[in-house]
Amino acid sequence: KLAWNIQSALVDGFILFCVEGGPRLVELTRERQLPFVALELGVNDPTISAIGVDNLAGAKMAARHMAELGHARYGVLAMPFVDDRTGPIPISQVPAAIYSDSRSRVAGYFLVLKEHGIDTDAIPIYETKGEEQSARAGVDYFLSLPEPPTAIFAMSDRIALAAIERLQERGLEVPQDVSVIGFDGIPEAAFCDPPLTTIAQPITEIGRRAAIKVILDEDRSITRETLPVELIVRGSTAPTPSAERLRRRAERPAAKRHPAQKSS
Repeated sequence: KLAWNIQSALVDGFILFCVEGGPRLVELTRERQLPFVALELGVNDPTISAIGVDNLAGAKMAARHMAELGHARYGVLAMPFVDDRTGPIPISQVPAAIYSDSRSRVAGYFLVLKEHGIDTDAIPIYETKGEEQSARAGVDYFLSLPEPPTAIFAMSDRIALAAIERLQERGLEVPQDVSVIGFDGIPEAAFCDPPLTTIAQPITEIGRRAAIKVILDEDRSITRETLPVELIVRGSTAPTPSAERLRRRAERPAAKRHPAQKSS
């Protein structure tokens, strides 16, 4: 189906989203001899034009924000490192990830946390599929640990929103018990309860530049652009809980309650 779509589409060019792990996608697109640009800088092919963001810098911003709030216990709800896998993974498996966004974000988080004296080898990483079900499972895994995290790095806003909902269902307050930070800057992040602290990508600008590259670049020169990201601080992050609150949290039964209502 993919081959048929690319080979038969009546278009002047292609914008490829997430081409990593899909060399066949690039091969098929090249066969059309039409201009194309990838919305991904992790592709190790200097002959491909690509537009993306600095994932390492964004993750460092997120980690610095959490560290400056005083947190010492962290968890990472990761986007996929490889295909068709979810669950806790050791840090030793991260370098072998086929998706560079996930690799870079872990690297960014951990570089800053090491600077703040955090033992990053002890930070739990839960690989999700980037959707609600596996994100919720990741929260349950974190809460089953002897010392659950007080701060969660979610590699996408959608993962973060699912995590907040699950934490609330488990009777925890965000950010009083657990702080959560996302990555993307989707519109919904500003309207959840609490509003989500996130690393915002310039999504509109990425799309604009990609379209200009495909439509107007007549000489088809190879360009690779890295756009900056921005830390947007909202209500889902706060200073680390007090020792007394952590004690009460540890004693709290795991009974569920209804998640907080979203604000309009």
